[in-house]
Amino acid sequence: MGPANVSRRCGVVSLLHSSIGVMGPLALLVCLSASADGRVSSELEAGGAFLCGPIDGTLQTPSGGKPQTTSSDRPTLDELGIDHARTAKFWVNLRWAQNSLVFGGHLIRLSGDATLDTTLISQNRVFPAGAAVESDIQLDWYRLGYRRHISLECGSKTVELAPSLAAVLFPFHYELSSSAVDDVDRRYSKGGIQAGVDMKILVAERLELSARAALPIPYSNSVNILSTSLQAEYEFFAAEDRGLAFLLGVCLENICYEDNQAVPNDIEVDVGPVLFMGLDGRF
Repeated sequence: MGPANVSRRCGVVSLLHSSIGVMGPLALLVCLSASADGRVSSELEAGGAFLCGPIDGTLQTPSGGKPQTTSSDRPTLDELGIDHARTAKFWVNLRWAQNSLVFGGHLIRLSGDATLDTTLISQNRVFPAGAAVESDIQLDWYRLGYRRHISLECGSKTVELAPSLAAVLFPFHYELSSSAVDDVDRRYSKGGIQAGVDMKILVAERLELSARAALPIPYSNSVNILSTSLQAEYEFFAAEDRGLAFLLGVCLENICYEDNQAVPNDIEVDVGPVLFMGLDGRF
């Protein structure tokens, strides 16, 4: 793994490029299309997905922000024996007319074991080179927000554009243990804000393609989470105002948090690209 600051810049730039690539072509459709009345009846949407793919990052964790209580930009997930993630997402959305209240989360629980190549200091605990270590890490995040739906005509197709604004909660938990050293056990919860947009188009009967991007709005001591995805959704069951669809797609995320201490808690994690599949129901 290269220097952490280079990794951080590359991770964020890569995800921003992905966001632009996702949003650009669909935004052009918005510019070329005229608005239409997109009122719909009230409905509840709920679903979940399983994700699987690579993960990389650093978890710098000092003690009280004091110098020499943490190794710089360490531990890395790689040196803890973690380079792959199996995670889960869920969502519950309440929609009426052109409005939605959205709630969901990404459950990221990681475990690893490894032998350290070099001495590691974390939360003022010194783990010597050659020590066998075990780790358990929680990088869950949750969002609650509002989404506005706008229907746009594009030839014979209808494109739905849905900008959103959401509050984010990040309850971080990190445990590191070794037989010869007292355990590290650090947890805290931080908030953030995301602005996003969803774009959907029905390309065939019961088959819908969608792109999603949510970008952080940074402020002091906030967690900044950038997330983009592309997915196909096939509704294999439909009856009046009920339906059930199968989802398949790819997702990229970057989780970044740095506090204001002299030596900060500094988290930088890149998730993906990860494949996901799941189910989405409407009632």
